Amino acid sequence: MRRRFRTPRERRPHAEPAGTFHAPSGSAIRSGSDNGPAFIRGGTRRGLFLHFSRAYFTFTGMTKPLALVAYENLMPGSRLLNRLQDLGYRVQVLSDAAKLVAQAEALKPLLVIVDLVSKTTDVCAAIAEMKQNPNTTHIPILAYADSKEAKLQKSARESGASMVASDAAIFDQFPQMLDQLLAVE
Repeated sequence: MRRRFRTPRERRPHAEPAGTFHAPSGSAIRSGSDNGPAFIRGGTRRGLFLHFSRAYFTFTGMTKPLALVAYENLMPGSRLLNRLQDLGYRVQVLSDAAKLVAQAEALKPLLVIVDLVSKTTDVCAAIAEMKQNPNTTHIPILAYADSKEAKLQKSARESGASMVASDAAIFDQFPQMLDQLLAVE
């Protein structure tokens, strides 16, 4: 009769992994020739298992930061939503910028991104209202519009938007803009 290899999880079925670490390929963490998973035991009797593999580091208790995005035009808004999700953000979408202050106060996002072009709402007034509210004044706001909308961009700056960009610039330099927007001064 052949003995079947038991995994660490089968040997200690009640142990919970503390986290997952994926080292980049070529690193010093290896579990043999294939650089596959390696389990390390330690700690209490129940054991502590860490899973080492290839690319990312995540803790089971961590959550993704929330970004509140308000847009009416589908094309740039959906592209922006996908970029944020690729960067590891949870995204809450608003189709009506009039609800911006109420949603920002309720959800407490890390940042707010708004499309300045709106047929139904004055987005600059919503930005000004958000900056006057003591519960939302600390939230950074990235506003964007087409480069032809210079008056609208100027109005957004005056209303209190932390950063104003054109459509083309926001897609070309989005990670750098987020870093600059979220930098602690």
